[in-house]
Amino acid sequence: YYAKVEGSDDIYTIASSYVSDISNDISALQEKESFPTITSTSITDVQLVKDGTTIDMEKEVTQEPATEGETTENASDEVSEEETTKAVSDSTEEGLTEEESTVEMVDVTHWVFTQDNKTQRVDESDDIHDLLVNMVGLTFNDCADYYADEEEKESYGLTDGATVLTITYQSGEEETTLKLTIGATTEDDAYYYVSMDDSDQVNTVSKESLDAVLDAISGYEM
Repeated sequence: YYAKVEGSDDIYTIASSYVSDISNDISALQEKESFPTITSTSITDVQLVKDGTTIDMEKEVTQEPATEGETTENASDEVSEEETTKAVSDSTEEGLTEEESTVEMVDVTHWVFTQDNKTQRVDESDDIHDLLVNMVGLTFNDCADYYADEEEKESYGLTDGATVLTITYQSGEEETTLKLTIGATTEDDAYYYVSMDDSDQVNTVSKESLDAVLDAISGYEM
């Protein structure tokens, strides 16, 4: 590139890489938000508020006796701390004797759905697994507005009555909550406008991906 310094008539040449390095629009300089990295197994609670209805799904892990198949699978393992020992009294002609036997206990995961003080306990299934995987697979497509005031948020459908998806998950030793407010769709109906944790930044998320999550949770509506 030819270049000159203001106030001088001297003409210089500069490398084209210098020009390309500074040829950015404002969006390239913005510090954009990204959907946090969450694993499906770290999710402990999910709440969906949609059309005035609140559905809460909470993870419940209990200790239950292992099935015959699980016992066989773990037969080669050492007896864990989770095993319990029970005494069985056996009365014989020679007197009362005690036989000790072990019952192997395993973690069993259920999900408890609550709506309007009604609850249903659902065993972890392929459907639940797919729901959690789809949830953690959500990503922001683009930043629609770096800083939106209240009036601008309303134009994106991000109002008090908007759908809200709240995900609570274990992050290291701490429990973290992600709040996703879901607004209107884009003109091509391909994306939702969303804001994360009441941020002033507005992002877009695939409508197809997010609908898969919302419909799966709503499927447990009581």
